[in-house]
Amino acid sequence: MREKGRMPHKAEKEPIRHLYEQYNALKSLLETTDGGGVGVGVNMPKTPPSEVDQKELLKSEKQQLHGKLKEYEKTFMKTNRRQVSR
Repeated sequence: MREKGRMPHKAEKEPIRHLYEQYNALKSLLETTDGGGVGVGVNMPKTPPSEVDQKELLKSEKQQLHGKLKEYEKTFMKTNRRQVSR
């Protein structure tokens, strides 16, 4: 429950749902290609340049989406005086 004593309605959360879904998909893809962060760089075969470029593009896109989501959350907080429920 939030400040106003109620959970946010689905319509209040819907405007940025696609951004969260895209962000989570990219995050999952990066974790898969990085091996989940466990042992990365230790005795790992060298990845071809095209895969490295693709990873960098995905990381960049993830950072941009993360920034957009944070900016939306800040604006939402100022407007509604409560956090966006995920």
